[in-house]
Amino acid sequence: MEKRERDKLVLQYLTETGYHLAAAAMREETGMASTATIDLPSGSLRELLDQKAERDAVEKARDTSEIDEDDDLRPALAGEEPTFFEGELVLSLDLTDYHATNGLSARLLPSGEVVAGSVDRKLKILKVLDEHGGCLEADTVGSPTPFPHVCSGPVLSIDYSPSRPEYILAGDMSGNATVFSLKSNDIVFTCEKHSKYVVRARWSACGNYFATASYDRCVKLYGPGLNEKEEDNSEFKLIKTYHFSGAVEALAFTPLTIPDDKAELIIGSRDDHRLHVITLSTLSHRTINMNANNDGWVSFTPMFISVSPNGRYILVSTDKDRLILYNRETGKLLRNLYGANNDEFSNPVHCWHAGGHFIYSTSQNHEIVVWELRSQREISRLEGHSSVIKDLHFLNGKLVSTGFDKSVKVWS
Repeated sequence: MEKRERDKLVLQYLTETGYHLAAAAMREETGMASTATIDLPSGSLRELLDQKAERDAVEKARDTSEIDEDDDLRPALAGEEPTFFEGELVLSLDLTDYHATNGLSARLLPSGEVVAGSVDRKLKILKVLDEHGGCLEADTVGSPTPFPHVCSGPVLSIDYSPSRPEYILAGDMSGNATVFSLKSNDIVFTCEKHSKYVVRARWSACGNYFATASYDRCVKLYGPGLNEKEEDNSEFKLIKTYHFSGAVEALAFTPLTIPDDKAELIIGSRDDHRLHVITLSTLSHRTINMNANNDGWVSFTPMFISVSPNGRYILVSTDKDRLILYNRETGKLLRNLYGANNDEFSNPVHCWHAGGHFIYSTSQNHEIVVWELRSQREISRLEGHSSVIKDLHFLNGKLVSTGFDKSVKVWS
C-alpha cells in the first residue's frame, strides 16, 4: 500500500472517531487540503484491523510461532530480558579530517580498526578501540592509516574475510571489485569487472568464498584458486556468474552456524518476487517466494538481506517501509517490522545484534531504529547522524555507522 493511501486510512479514522484536532494537524503535515474528499468506504481502517485480528487468531490456533519456540531467541533465564545494547554514542569521527567527501561504507575489524570507504575512492583505516575493546577518545584516535591503493570509483561496499581479516573486499561505482591486503598493502585479487555499479560485496563465513552484486543484473561468485593444474595460480577464481531479471540490490551468506556442506548465498534483485538461494558446495539453486500468499506479484524490492546469527532466518529490508523475516529453510514469512521510513528512493541497511535478539535498521529520517525481534516491538531510536546513513556493522558489542554527514560513529 502506498503512503498516500495509508495516510487516507488514518485520516479517515481520526475524523470518524472525533479526533478533529489530530485530523486537522495531519491534514496540515501531509498537505491534504481541508476540503479534500477521502474516497474510501467508511470504517476502512477498522475493517482492515478486524481482518488482521481474525487472521492472527487463526494462525495462533493453527500453529505456535517458531520464533516464540526458538531457544536461541529466548531470554537466558525465565523472566529476564536479553542483554540490550544501549546505543550510547561513544565516538563520533568527522570524516572531513580523513575523507574529502561523504562516507559510503564501513566495517569494524576484530583488531579494533574501522575501514571506511567514501566518494573520494579512498580506503582509510582508523583505530577506534583499545586492546580491551573499549572505545578510544576522539582526540586520541589520531590520523588514519591511508591505504596506498585508490579504488576505481566511489567505494559502495566493504567487507573483510572472517578467516583472514586483513583481506578487504571493496566494490565500487566503476563496476570493479578488488581484494586488498591491509597487512602487505598489496592488491591480492582483481575481480572480473561488472558493467555497472557493484552495490554489494560480501565474504562467506568460512572465508573461502565471496560474491559481488551489481546493477548490471549479475552476481559473480568466487572461490578458492591455487589449482596447480590450471595456468592461473591466483588465490581466488571466478566460479560462476548468475544473471537476474533486474538490478541486484542485495546478497548475504549464511553464518558459521550452518555446516559447510549446507552453506548458502542468498540473492535479491529488482523486478523479482523471489529470493534466490545458492548452495555453495553443489551450486544448486532454489527460490523463496517473498509474498505471503505465494503469488507472482512484485510489490516491493529486497534492498538489503542478512541471515540471523543462528542461521535460521533471513531478514529483508524493503523499499516499502518494512523489514520482513523469513524462515531460511521453508521460506515461511514470520515477522514484519515497521517503524523505519524507507521508500523506493532509499537504500536501507540493517544488522543483527550478536545474540539475534535485536535488529538495527537505518531510516530516511537519519535515525537507527531498534526492534526486539520476538515481540516485534520498537524499543529505541539512535539519534546522532544529520544526513543519510549508508552503512551499519555490529561486532563485539559495538555498532558502527557512516553516512552522508561525513562521519563515522561508534555506539556502545
